[in-house]
Amino acid sequence: QYWLHEIVVKQTIYLLNLFFDMGVSTSYSPIGTHHWTFDFVGNAAGDPLGSISFETFCTGVQAICVFAGLIICTPHSQDRETNKDIIWRKTKSLLISSLIFYVVNIIRMLIQIELYYLGYPWDSIHVSISAASSFVAAIIILLLHKWIPEIIISIIYIGTLFSKRFKLLKEPKKGKNS
Repeated sequence: QYWLHEIVVKQTIYLLNLFFDMGVSTSYSPIGTHHWTFDFVGNAAGDPLGSISFETFCTGVQAICVFAGLIICTPHSQDRETNKDIIWRKTKSLLISSLIFYVVNIIRMLIQIELYYLGYPWDSIHVSISAASSFVAAIIILLLHKWIPEIIISIIYIGTLFSKRFKLLKEPKKGKNS
C-alpha cells in the first residue's frame, strides 16, 4: 500500500503547486508511523507553517474497499435475462465507484491543504471536510443502482431482516402456560 501513498502524495503536491502555487513539497522518512509529509515554506501570510503527516486513511482506500465488497457480494438476480451481463455490470460499477472515490479524495485533500495554507486550523478542516465527503457514498449508491439494481434491493432486504430481528427481540416471550 506504500506505492499508493506515494502516488496520492505526488499527485496532490503536483496539483497544489499547479493550481494554488503554494510551493509545498513532500518528504519521505522510512522511520516512524507516517512516512510521507507535506512540507510548507510558509502560509499565505508568510508565517511559518507546520508539516502535515500523510496516513493510509488519506488515500481513501478504505471507502473503495467497502464499496468493492458491497459490489462483489451483492447477490445477483436468478432471472437469466437480467443475469446475463452481471459480471460486466459489476466490473463497471467497481471501476466507476473506485475512480469517483479516488478523484473526490484528491479534491478533498486539495481543499483541506489550501485552507490550512490560508490559515485555518488543521483539526477543524480535516474533520469537517472528511465528514462532508461521506455524501459521495450516497451518490455512488445512486449511481450503482443504474448498473446493479440488485444492490438497492439487497439493502432493503438487509434492512427488513434487521427490522424483523429487532421486532422479535422487543416482543415479550410467551410462557408455556399462556
